[in-house]
Amino acid sequence: MTERPFSAPRPPFLCPFLPSRGVQSTGLPITDTRPDGSVTKPRIRVANALSALTPTPVLTVTPASVVAGGTVTATWSGIAAPTSTDFLALYVPGTSDQAYLAWIYLSCSKSPGAPAAAGSCPFTIPSGLTPRSYELRLYANNTYTRLATSNPFDEPSTGETIGTPCEPDPTAIIDWLLKPVP
Repeated sequence: MTERPFSAPRPPFLCPFLPSRGVQSTGLPITDTRPDGSVTKPRIRVANALSALTPTPVLTVTPASVVAGGTVTATWSGIAAPTSTDFLALYVPGTSDQAYLAWIYLSCSKSPGAPAAAGSCPFTIPSGLTPRSYELRLYANNTYTRLATSNPFDEPSTGETIGTPCEPDPTAIIDWLLKPVP
């Protein structure tokens, strides 16, 4: 029987993807002896490795422009511990978390539903809003613990789409220039 360089038994609570030998909590190099020789590798910081595995919630909104009374689609992912009362709320960028204009649970309604780590919902923009930039925010468990903030989107004046340039008709310009002055 070949003796292992580090022969302590693996504790049952360690993740199977972490090596049972050589995992230490400081940043000093360790030596890992293998049948093909000795290799020196940097130490693995367990806390850093585990934090890299924790998802970061992401929230996006499409389209980038919608009129009041219209609908945007909110898409989220990466909620580590979803609850049935996680919710989306509409805000003017830079306002406090309590200054929401509209909200829905991630069940896409005003009633809690099944927890969802990822998904999408249609979100209706209330009528009567001032034309400006808005954002959606994702909150955890009926609290103002913010998980993510969406990209900003515009609510332009009725019927217009922000970002669409006005393209003049060249023939209309020529006709206007050639029109005789009374």
